[in-house]
Amino acid sequence: MSFSESFNKHLWQNNLIQPGETVLAAVSGGPDSLALLDLLDQFRRIVPFTLLCAHYNHGLRKEADREENEVREFCLARGIPFFTEKGRVNEKAAGRGLEETAREMRYAFLVRTAKEERAGKIALGHHADDQAETVLFHMIRGAGLEGLMGMKTITTRDGVDLIRPLLPFSKKEILDYVSHRGLKYAVDASNEETVFSRNKIRHQVMPALEEVVSDPSGAINRCAQNVREEKRLLDSLLAPYIEKLIQKREGDVCLDPELFDSDNPVYAEDAFRIRIIRESAKAAGMKKDFSRKHAYDLLALFAGTSSGKIDLPNGFEAVKMQKTRLIRRKEDKQKVQDGLFNPISIFDKRANDLLKKNHVFMAVFENKKDADAFSATLKNPCRYTYLYDTMKKNISIRKRLPGDYVVLKDGKRKKLKRFFIDQKIPSEQRDKLPLLALDSEILWIPGLFSRKFDIPRNMHAEIHIAAEGTIK
Repeated sequence: MSFSESFNKHLWQNNLIQPGETVLAAVSGGPDSLALLDLLDQFRRIVPFTLLCAHYNHGLRKEADREENEVREFCLARGIPFFTEKGRVNEKAAGRGLEETAREMRYAFLVRTAKEERAGKIALGHHADDQAETVLFHMIRGAGLEGLMGMKTITTRDGVDLIRPLLPFSKKEILDYVSHRGLKYAVDASNEETVFSRNKIRHQVMPALEEVVSDPSGAINRCAQNVREEKRLLDSLLAPYIEKLIQKREGDVCLDPELFDSDNPVYAEDAFRIRIIRESAKAAGMKKDFSRKHAYDLLALFAGTSSGKIDLPNGFEAVKMQKTRLIRRKEDKQKVQDGLFNPISIFDKRANDLLKKNHVFMAVFENKKDADAFSATLKNPCRYTYLYDTMKKNISIRKRLPGDYVVLKDGKRKKLKRFFIDQKIPSEQRDKLPLLALDSEILWIPGLFSRKFDIPRNMHAEIHIAAEGTIK
């Protein structure tokens, strides 16, 4: 089987390109990306799809403009629409890594162009040798399973699929193909410089490994494949636990207290807790920079007995308040305070609509059956039944106000602020709690306090209020 036939078979078997799709090939002009473009150009004669080409000129080398023109001429001869952009990487990289900056600018251009041209996929030229270098680089940096899996054949970036059709093939196979096809490609001299970490691995570490095993690249790729298979199995086994132990509510990702309080021997394993914490960080939106140290810092906080907060990268934070453990964006913590819980009368026909609009996990019902049905949808349901006579008093759901108080079992009043302090409720959580209030008296704080009344002789009706218990 020829190289192009093996390539086409790989595309078919993995459904990488479907008829009628638009695919944007990222082409630098080097042998890998040029081979990819040539192979895709042939494949579109078998499976009809729209092929586009994008070239990002980093402006870092004197040959850059010439290489851009060579890719343009290649596309012109093949009738492939060509898109290019020239960046000022050196300017943007001030105080940052040149490689990382160039990569970010290149991918931003590719994704932007794909969206503008309605291309659902971007084809990249990574091959098996790149995969081996990536896994090795991740390993020496202490990566976990995610890093040892290496690059995936299909990933998504900002809503656009990134496909890597050359990933199963070696650099030698690609160079042989390019030679056989007579393709003229560019040689980036910077790839030979060992000042960059990846180049050191390519030119120094991999050759040294060849003295130990005949095909280190193939061995590392097989290792990565084994890790991917084990990871898929682990993910399937953990899925029910993740669904049970992680809840997302209006930007806050909460961990079930059972993870830290249960006698379940599985939950007691640090490795299990760390995995759940990592999944929680992902659910909150942390896509990168969440390190092993961050995970263990959160484990210490969440498994401890004290309340606290830890700042995380990229504007996130982890918070422990009583039984509540959550990860969120820092700006989200203002959502409840900024105008939420304006007093809502429990007798207002719009009460539930207003509560839902203001993200309050509470609802009001005139009959017990509806309240039971609503409670069944909650993780930690709390209930309060208010019995009233013909006089509908000023009872509302709101946040705390100056002068609020509770009446304890012995009939004595206590200021709400002092009550919160005695209950060790963190100050930042106090403004978030939904309260059921009769003027300045607080009748109910879901999961924390409930005022009991004697049943009035001339009871006229009852109101049932159900809520998610934010505190246990």
